Amino acid sequence: MENTVHADRRQTPGFPGNGHGLFGSWIKWWLPTIITLGIYGLWLPVSLEKWKACHTDIAADTAA
Repeated sequence: MENTVHADRRQTPGFPGNGHGLFGSWIKWWLPTIITLGIYGLWLPVSLEKWKACHTDIAADTAA
């Protein structure tokens, strides 16, 4: 993971996301899906990827 580079920024070996935060997000995502009879479910993969991206640490230094 230390060798992964995003936009000239090296990714650090840390992931501050936790199970509680993901579980809470899943509830927030599935309730509208049930209420809208599945229509909101089309956005679930996008929401999950956005959650993972927001909870991934990226270092400020440039890749060498």
